[in-house]
Amino acid sequence: MDGKKIMLAAALLGLAMTTSGCGASRMTVIRPVPENAGPAAAIQVNQVETTVPTPQNLPGEIQFILMEQLRKSGAFDTVSSERGIIALNVTVVSFDAGSQMERWFWGGLGNAGEGDLQLETAFIDSESGQELGKIRSQGTITSGAFGGSIDIAYKNAVKQIVEYTVLKFGKRH
Repeated sequence: MDGKKIMLAAALLGLAMTTSGCGASRMTVIRPVPENAGPAAAIQVNQVETTVPTPQNLPGEIQFILMEQLRKSGAFDTVSSERGIIALNVTVVSFDAGSQMERWFWGGLGNAGEGDLQLETAFIDSESGQELGKIRSQGTITSGAFGGSIDIAYKNAVKQIVEYTVLKFGKRH
């Protein structure tokens, strides 16, 4: 391999490392959904609520991404904000944007500038109004290009909600 190809490969690797964000997620089941609760053909994603200060657009963005990811999963015939067999009530219960500058400066060392978001999701039987189960999902951002964006944290937290919803209520093959 000649020098130009090596330089190009190194530059591309460096670009990939600096433009990707480093984040993590985890999910805790607070109250498990009963095994006989699913499947559900239609999922309703209600307006996202918040119990803590957040950027004004965050609840709407979380609702949009959640609906988009549930649709992409292909596990449900309908995903909407208006009606469904199972309703998802999502609440932002913890939000800390962290410091993008610290994440950039320290490059993800330790917890410098770490951002964090926790979402609590209740699964509601739309017909009876009964809560079937509840989970808490968490997303974090620790580094990335120019310190990474808090978007990575909430996308990771939403991913946990989608996976659990599909597992418990998605079409059985």
